[in-house]
Amino acid sequence: MRKSIFKLLISILFILTIMSYGQEPVKTVAFWSFDEQIGIYPSCVISDQSDNDYPLVLGPGGQIVTGKFGNALEPIIQPKVDYPREDNIKFGLQPIPAQDGRTIEPMTWMNSNFCALMTSGENHLRKEVGFV
Repeated sequence: MRKSIFKLLISILFILTIMSYGQEPVKTVAFWSFDEQIGIYPSCVISDQSDNDYPLVLGPGGQIVTGKFGNALEPIIQPKVDYPREDNIKFGLQPIPAQDGRTIEPMTWMNSNFCALMTSGENHLRKEVGFV
């Protein structure tokens, strides 16, 4: 009887040791609290509250609204916007020529349709935020 209890205790200790070995604590990758003001415009940066600092950019297909526990991100149908016609391509208001071998046209405000985006961005659109 004592041998079987001893074997059972050893087995339980062995199983607990295996279960706890190598497990890392859970880490938050990104946490966007959407605590920015309601009504911010597309291209505003939504801050990441985690240690990783992953910014999220609000697109023309999204808006910050009042949610159940504070503010929330709501996808919307992207409104039709008449963008100014300028010769300056710096801000993505004019299409830029595609590089050789590229099959998808570069993103501009005329062809973008997203709620929020976390990316390294097009070279001609955004470089003031340090994306991962």
